[in-house]
Amino acid sequence: MSKDSSHGAARIIEHIVLAAALVWAAGCTLVWTQTDMPRRIVDEKSADGTCEVTVSELGSPVFFGPSDIRIRVAWDTDPNVIGDENVTQIETTLRNDGKTLNASNFTITWRGDVPTVTTHGEEQPDQSYTFDWKNVSHRFE
Repeated sequence: MSKDSSHGAARIIEHIVLAAALVWAAGCTLVWTQTDMPRRIVDEKSADGTCEVTVSELGSPVFFGPSDIRIRVAWDTDPNVIGDENVTQIETTLRNDGKTLNASNFTITWRGDVPTVTTHGEEQPDQSYTFDWKNVSHRFE
């Protein structure tokens, strides 16, 4: 084997290793952005300030699939005690033709400090979630 031939083989191996590293890095980045990057879309408080609703998109939709969302509701049951709150959260999906979600995909209505979160997606009927901590029930329609 000549010196030029072994140098050429080393360059080919170098390019294969570099390509494999780039594919691995791109794959890790895709997985990380799809699963570990919650993005807050809505953050709203009740009129009396005792309840807070936060809606976040978890990652982003893969191709034209649904978006994973988290709806978190926290009630400050005693403003004189730090950390005295009830927290409820659900994770569900919203079908919006693979588009990134924004505040127009959610409506929050209040009955006192009891919120109802309604989701709006292009590929599904509206879905409502009522969080009534006083009656310890959550109604999902």
